[in-house]
Amino acid sequence: GLFLLNLDGRPKIDHYGNTTGFRSEIAYYPTDQLTVVVLSNTNPARTDVLESRISRMLMSMPEPAVTEVAMTPDALRPYAGTYLVTDARISHRSVVTEITWKPDGLYAGAFRLRPIGHDVFVPIGDPNHHYTFAMRNGQPHGLVVEREGRIIADANRTSASAP
Repeated sequence: GLFLLNLDGRPKIDHYGNTTGFRSEIAYYPTDQLTVVVLSNTNPARTDVLESRISRMLMSMPEPAVTEVAMTPDALRPYAGTYLVTDARISHRSVVTEITWKPDGLYAGAFRLRPIGHDVFVPIGDPNHHYTFAMRNGQPHGLVVEREGRIIADANRTSASAP
């Protein structure tokens, strides 16, 4: 289906997809009469990030500034764990998201997560992608992953990672 999103307030109609070995992204900005299509023959390629960067460049929009908030290793460790999406919004299947802690910070897969505010992180290289942890009694119990207003995952924590 199509997603009605916005890029810094500009309306955006978006669709993305992937299959074994391929990934694609199409975005239409009706206000600017701009369509951007990104096709990739490598599935791990971040076509969504490329689309946003190309669109920003063509519309003369700067990348959002990201200011990392300093956090100690002891403050970062509790976020590490396994988070389970029981009904992914697109695939309608269960998906596990693993947040790991390494000496230089938190990671979602290969991407280091930068803390930018209270329980909110962004991966390096994609300031439009937010990982927001739901807290209970000072401990994370859930995780919402969104990009440009589209919720990608709404997950419950199933286990904590070993320190």
